[in-house]
Amino acid sequence: MQNALQLPDAPPPLSEPLGLSVLLFEQPWIFIALVLVSGLIASWWFKRSGNAPRGLLFLAGSAALACVLFMVATMVLTDRERIALGMRELLRTTAAVDTKSLTKLLDPQAKMYYFKSPAGLDRDGIIGAVKSDLGQMYRIKDWGIQELQIAPVNQDTMATQMRVRVTPEAWNFPHVSWWSVEWKKTGEEWRVINIRPLAIQFYQGNPSGR
Repeated sequence: MQNALQLPDAPPPLSEPLGLSVLLFEQPWIFIALVLVSGLIASWWFKRSGNAPRGLLFLAGSAALACVLFMVATMVLTDRERIALGMRELLRTTAAVDTKSLTKLLDPQAKMYYFKSPAGLDRDGIIGAVKSDLGQMYRIKDWGIQELQIAPVNQDTMATQMRVRVTPEAWNFPHVSWWSVEWKKTGEEWRVINIRPLAIQFYQGNPSGR
């Protein structure tokens, strides 16, 4: 059992993908580095062989290809990147009690399970809880996502886990928790369908109440 004064234990990590699309569009640095290193090696080899102009041509080509890879990765927004942006917006709207924007992020069938409501809150209930808790008793001074994991469940569902740090105005002391947020795709829009806490600092027991 964790000590209430310690940071909450991390849940088992999600199985995040590392396929070609991730390496090309989300984490292109490996390919960019390989292309640049290959260009440098080719340039050095041709220079030693007495063909420096051809080596410079290979070096220029590798630099151009690296720029193309970077531009493509910048221009293409994957579903995982959309979810990452959505998670930041979800936390921002919640902390700011921006209920109008928060409602747009929540699916009409969204549910939240936590110790105050183990049976689950619907979308209106979630909005009401944000207004009463964060809008009155526990106003947030600042916040941050310390760790974010995103893994597809199927074509239209994405699972996420995030480690959140918030500083309430009343305490002026950072508070850490882990949350599970599930997203559902409807048309071209991703919306939150399920929210539950996984571990909360200073809270003993199962924070989801289930």
